[in-house]
Amino acid sequence: MTCAALASAAALLVATGCGGDASADEGGWLRHEDDGEGLGVLYPEDWNRSTTTLTPNLSEPRELLSLGTHGLRPGSERCAQTPGNALDDMTELDAFITVQERDVTPEAPPGTESFPKRPDDFRLDARDADIGAACAENGGIQSWWIPFSDEGRAFYLQVAIGKSASEDTRRQVGGILESLRFNPMQTRAAPPPKRGQLRDGRSQRRIPNVAQ
Repeated sequence: MTCAALASAAALLVATGCGGDASADEGGWLRHEDDGEGLGVLYPEDWNRSTTTLTPNLSEPRELLSLGTHGLRPGSERCAQTPGNALDDMTELDAFITVQERDVTPEAPPGTESFPKRPDDFRLDARDADIGAACAENGGIQSWWIPFSDEGRAFYLQVAIGKSASEDTRRQVGGILESLRFNPMQTRAAPPPKRGQLRDGRSQRRIPNVAQ
């Protein structure tokens, strides 16, 4: 994906917002927006977005978004905080992304060592990856757990990529991470959904293909 394509996609995401009338009938990426959770993201149309939480026994932090190239099975046999079943079900060709938000506390405020400022580029260095993933038993993937802050909010990002994933899949992961946008905390429109269910009523539109 080129820098120009990413910039164009990000501008489209920010400029139109939820309820905007900009859309396209062709192309390979979708736009997902959730005003209630104050986030927006672009992702390829052949990826899956979970409409239910994959961590049903987790209340803090709270899962906001999960995307993957494979079927996303909720739950975990080992840990509440990690979507273990979704990670276990990955093949060496798959990729997976999940974002969780932690309530801001005086002990771990955004912008500190616990939640450093969001980097300009989420670099996924193989040297920093875990073989497999915490609370999963899948030796065919590499996983990254990245705390960061953005717009005064604190997040955990988990990315898992199969060891034999294609360069196209890896570029798609980068494009998704680059497209993530968060609203400031005070602009979030509604309380969080109940455990086990993500908010309905989110808009999803086709956008031009940015994976070039």
